[in-house]
Amino acid sequence: MRTCFHTPSFRRLRAAFCGFAAAAALAATPLPSLAGGNTYLLKPESPTPGFMLMENMQGNCPDGSMTISGAGSRLAGQISMQTFSTKKTEVLAFSGAKPSVLKESTLSDITITTTRIGDKVETNTENGALTGCTVLIERNNGGWTKNLIGAVPNEAQLKELKAPYSDGDESYPDGPVKVGTKWQINASTLAKLLGWDAQEISPESESSMTFERIESINGDRCAVISVSPLLISGTKEFDGKAMRFRLDGHGIIYRSLSGYFDAKSMIEGTMTLDRQPAPGETDVAFNMTIPLTISTTAQRIDR
Repeated sequence: MRTCFHTPSFRRLRAAFCGFAAAAALAATPLPSLAGGNTYLLKPESPTPGFMLMENMQGNCPDGSMTISGAGSRLAGQISMQTFSTKKTEVLAFSGAKPSVLKESTLSDITITTTRIGDKVETNTENGALTGCTVLIERNNGGWTKNLIGAVPNEAQLKELKAPYSDGDESYPDGPVKVGTKWQINASTLAKLLGWDAQEISPESESSMTFERIESINGDRCAVISVSPLLISGTKEFDGKAMRFRLDGHGIIYRSLSGYFDAKSMIEGTMTLDRQPAPGETDVAFNMTIPLTISTTAQRIDR
């Protein structure tokens, strides 16, 4: 059996849950956050267009283990992945209090994957297909469409444009929220946040978010929101292969009370991917277990 293989793209893995990790719920002109007493608004009630956000994301998956087996052979090795991206997003229009038209520019998007099997080490550096591009994102009939601005997409870009999109709007409750409030995110809502079809996510998937306290980040008052537990499992296609996916983790979000965006967030956990070929298939079996950390920082920018 060949020792070279195509591991699932970290960019695909990141896309699977980064919408939840960022919980974008992009807002606009600052509104009064204090809703009375010890309660606060976590998303705007009457936003106006023109809001711009610069977001930096870093993902790190160090020292994971993997096995590949097929044709009577079995290989075991290690895998590490890192990803870095910078994106600028502008909200052009709202429908009610929800973003309906956005413009997203990918300034950089790099993924580095290193695999080790025996004495063979391979390192692959990949630039995202939409690096240097600007995409128009529009809400239509409850879903989203994405179109490249000023260019005809190539095959790789078209695949990215067809990937689901979520603005994370359903992560937070409507109206005033009291410090200490805890709310659940069930499997069906997680599917929407991830941009997955409902049948792709397991009913056991769940998350709880708790409004813990108020802290200041660079002079900006933020709601500190814990995410625990965070369990996402299901079957998802990665690079054309259907794989069982599971993420067990927890996280923390610092949500700006003046701009209604996530100024800082981090999710930590363990991710498992598993593929077992159906009877009669000649494809190899694949299993990977890897620690995962995704951190984001964002700041509002002027035009």
